[in-house]
Amino acid sequence: MLFWLICALLTVAVTVLALRPLLGGRRGASTRDSEHDLQVYKDQLDEVDRDLERGVIGQDEVDAARIEISRRILSASEAAAGDASDATSPKRRSFAFFLAASFVVVGSLAAYLIVGSPGYPGRPFAERASTPANMASVADLIARVEARLREVPEDGQGWEVLAPVYAKQGRQEDAIRAYARAMALLGENRARLRGFAEAHLALNNGIVGSEARDAFRKILAKEPELVAPRFWLAVGLEQDGKREPAKAAYEKLLVDARAQVGKGEFPPRVVKIIEERLTAIGGTVAIAPSGGGEGEQTPAASDDEARAAIAKLPDEERARMIESMVAGLAERLESEGGERGEWERLIRSYWVLGRKKAARDALEAARRQFTEDATELAALDTFARNLGVVP
Repeated sequence: MLFWLICALLTVAVTVLALRPLLGGRRGASTRDSEHDLQVYKDQLDEVDRDLERGVIGQDEVDAARIEISRRILSASEAAAGDASDATSPKRRSFAFFLAASFVVVGSLAAYLIVGSPGYPGRPFAERASTPANMASVADLIARVEARLREVPEDGQGWEVLAPVYAKQGRQEDAIRAYARAMALLGENRARLRGFAEAHLALNNGIVGSEARDAFRKILAKEPELVAPRFWLAVGLEQDGKREPAKAAYEKLLVDARAQVGKGEFPPRVVKIIEERLTAIGGTVAIAPSGGGEGEQTPAASDDEARAAIAKLPDEERARMIESMVAGLAERLESEGGERGEWERLIRSYWVLGRKKAARDALEAARRQFTEDATELAALDTFARNLGVVP
């Protein structure tokens, strides 16, 4: 009840202050001013007549003075008449005031009842803080950790707990700061460095920047056999336009990845992703030796298998991987040309990604390459019609 009483008093006070100009209050003063002006002008007329009788001024000056004073008297009379005709305006202003005040009060109350939660019980901070962790929301849990870190900023474990949560929420800048703080307090290890690097990748839309590269290099300094850091460093070389070093990095990585997949340490899709990257920059995918395990792949592996492997990746990593592969393939085909199957793969990729104009542009570029090969052109047109790129 006290809450509603306070709300009512505040609403009335704010409404009165906001709508106070509607109540007016200076109309009477304006009327008195007009009457005073009229009396002054009449006295001036009498003074002109007296001056004429004494011979102080001539008839021409008297006529001019009377005309000017008469004009002023007329203006003052019109103002006074306007004030008199508005004698009932205070009632109208009062009506407008109460109408507006009622609308504000009733409108705000209705909006609160619709949008707000008047029946929701209050929860002091102490009560929220004591809520069991299994019953608290993610926002409450984050707020608790943040409050704890404001009190004890040297709590490295708190920063380490908070960093991946920020990353999952898409707050990559906060995640980067939290990982950096955790590493400054607890030291660098694989998990912290990888989280730090991946947050930078997400923030930069898959671009392997200097911070991410430094983190991956630090991981490899302790564990040089790891595939993921080596893969992203190879992607960085590719993004820098260093195609030959990138090819060498992918080729060596492919050999090691096949061996680890054969031992059951990685899923086969890892090998397929590396093969796709190598192919996209014009490298040759060597046939895996027999007995290499379930990760063996050949150049004849179908696009459907590649897409199935990539589809198993996490959403953000899959999107970055696909965009990077498509960009690399497009760059190579535009500069060096390629086989019809490669052009078809590029067109299909653009079409599936919803980049329909890019797909049509790629189709036109492919047609220009095969302009003198009627068989390839016919096959390309059939592919485009089946895909829906052309009617």
